[in-house]
Amino acid sequence: MTIRLSTYLCIAFMLASCVKKKDPASELPPPTTTGQMTFGCVLNDNTAYSVHGPVIVTYSFGLPDNYGISAMMAWGGLQLQVYEFPTNLYNVNMSICDTVLHPGKYVLGQVLDDSAHNLKSNVLELFFIDGNGKNYYYQTDSFHTGQLILTRCSDSIYSGTFSATLGLPGTTKTMSVTAGRFDIKLK
Repeated sequence: MTIRLSTYLCIAFMLASCVKKKDPASELPPPTTTGQMTFGCVLNDNTAYSVHGPVIVTYSFGLPDNYGISAMMAWGGLQLQVYEFPTNLYNVNMSICDTVLHPGKYVLGQVLDDSAHNLKSNVLELFFIDGNGKNYYYQTDSFHTGQLILTRCSDSIYSGTFSATLGLPGTTKTMSVTAGRFDIKLK
């Protein structure tokens, strides 16, 4: 009987180790290039974060609830802001600072601006509120960088993929952003 029990336990352990974890990237919107107003990425290799549609502002208890994607040409380039407050407590800001954008690779790095306060660097920033209400503001900088690949820049449609390691200023904490994708249409 002891042999049979140990055999069953061994088989159960082997079957349990064969069960695959769900890949968070499978929960993201598909990578499209038709202006679908989608944004998605995987945070720290385990959290899928995605938002779709233009910004909608509603009010509960007198406070604004923001959800959606805002995109515009401003501050010397393409500005993409993604809101999902208070549901997931994330806000993402991506700036690609070039007045004439073309498909290709862009380095995400340090936040710099000129004397007129136009951004002149490509950046990715993530604002996060934890379960205890503490604010965190992760961003690319000269040590924490990433890459953005624009795949479409025509007919007011901007699509691409991105990944980065974001740093929390003043600490050694980082957040990885992988499998990033967006597909937006400017109005």
